[in-house]
Amino acid sequence: WQVYSQAMTDPLTRIPAFSFVADLLQKTNKEKTWASKLVPLFRSELELMRASGIIGQALTAGNSKNPKIVLRRTQVFKIVLASVRLRVLELEQLLETTDSPVSAEHDAIACYDE
Repeated sequence: WQVYSQAMTDPLTRIPAFSFVADLLQKTNKEKTWASKLVPLFRSELELMRASGIIGQALTAGNSKNPKIVLRRTQVFKIVLASVRLRVLELEQLLETTDSPVSAEHDAIACYDE
């Protein structure tokens, strides 16, 4: 209850906001519609989280029972997964509209290298 209460009354920061958007897109099946517009935002957020060590902290949190840590880890993983899903959907759209499969394959390989 305490985590829920705090989440509803605290100001919305970057990680909860991105997590909320990721959840909203998935639950409304609008990921494909918004993929090309949101990929740059999610990519920059992912890079910020990686540079600041937030992703590493989420990975090393393990099986913590602390509700705040569990919530934070869940939010971080939602952002990471949404970033990848949006990028894949963007590449699928590119494949559908491009005449050159070589350039699309190159972009797909670059996506997995990130």
